[in-house]
Amino acid sequence: HLAENFVQANMYQQLAKELCPLFLSCCSDTYYKSIAQALRAIGAYVYTLRPTPEQTSTELKEMIPVFEVLKAKLLATDIDQEVKESALECLGHLVACTGDLPDFQPMIQDCLPAFVERIKNEVTRSTAIKALRTICMSKVQIIAISSILPAVGSSLSQYLSQNSRAFRQQCLDALVHLIRKYGSSIPTETTMQILGDMVAFIT
Repeated sequence: HLAENFVQANMYQQLAKELCPLFLSCCSDTYYKSIAQALRAIGAYVYTLRPTPEQTSTELKEMIPVFEVLKAKLLATDIDQEVKESALECLGHLVACTGDLPDFQPMIQDCLPAFVERIKNEVTRSTAIKALRTICMSKVQIIAISSILPAVGSSLSQYLSQNSRAFRQQCLDALVHLIRKYGSSIPTETTMQILGDMVAFIT
């Protein structure tokens, strides 16, 4: 809660070398609630290490090991649903905060295939789409996102035919943010599919 409402980021930055290993340790806990809360804490804390795109602290590199944890959580099939959802939320925040930095590109690229699968999965897709929205609303340009734009754009477009009005609205909202920021990088074929699927909502 404190990290979400910080005033002086440097106070939190000074604690990074102590806090980040503790967060990682909690992510290996046997109790699912502890893991989920640690992932949420990481997702909030990362913003204190880079309050604005221009203010990147050297302590931000302490977040690099987190991506390996997130990849494992997203790929796992035998973990609690709350942990998976927390991992998706955490990934969204980390990518939104570090997605333009060269040092983070290999780790982000490594997590994206599992992220796309979570968007395609019926159980996790709603939370994954929220994470995608977080990524698209970032103040920085996410370098690695170009590799998943066709798959993500196509999945969101297909979901517009779902029965749930709330879910359709969520997908439309995500598409708006995706196209607004990365529309010029989306392949023409995917763009045409999206336009075709949206016609029913216009006529």
